[in-house]
Amino acid sequence: MQDPLLAYTLPVIQARSVTRTFPGRGEVLRGVDLSVGEGEFVTLVGRSGSGKTTLLNIIGGLDSGYEGTVEIDSTDLQTLGDRALSILRGSTVGFVFQAYHILDHLTVAENAALPSLFQPTVNAMSRDALNERVDQVLSAVGMAWRAAERPATLSGGERQRVAIARALLLRPRVLLCDEPTGNLDPHTGHEVVDLLRRIHEDDGVTVVVATHDEVISRSADRVLELRRGRLDDWGGPVRAEP
Repeated sequence: MQDPLLAYTLPVIQARSVTRTFPGRGEVLRGVDLSVGEGEFVTLVGRSGSGKTTLLNIIGGLDSGYEGTVEIDSTDLQTLGDRALSILRGSTVGFVFQAYHILDHLTVAENAALPSLFQPTVNAMSRDALNERVDQVLSAVGMAWRAAERPATLSGGERQRVAIARALLLRPRVLLCDEPTGNLDPHTGHEVVDLLRRIHEDDGVTVVVATHDEVISRSADRVLELRRGRLDDWGGPVRAEP
């Protein structure tokens, strides 16, 4: 019988027997198997310290100190050198973090354009083409009208929108989000959830969100839970109790 976690015919993310051990903490991940199909919206839930961020970092190519196999778009991450891994991350994977990581000395547009500095294919773009792409992603998140402003004038929700625009700049196939509503009030958090869902539906981006936010889990195609270093698949979205 096929493992339900490996049942998707067109996985863009495939992890097998992933184990991650940290000194003083022991095994944070214990033989995790994960398959995410093209175009899915998946949430990853679990208690604080359960390994959600660790798993996102591994499947996004930010953490290589694991045992097991991780493939993104059929490419085994452990076969790549640093440069090739950086290019794959930039071309295939976008990241959205709880802390935004927006640079206050840059404008909104300059923050959104940051990924272009680290990708050779984007470096070959004309300035006009890059500016047009920055305008596209800022428009998609409703922030084009503040393109020339500095982050100090922005609310938390607006900063997160800029972070999402930055993650979308290079047209990633996969968007990994680590507690994207964690620093936001409920109303603003709902707006960010709606934005992620719209990006997923309109552009077909595969979205994996590590979260404690039940609103996100209720909108997901599939909910995964990390418990004691192992992954359980709860299937469809979590519904609120009547």
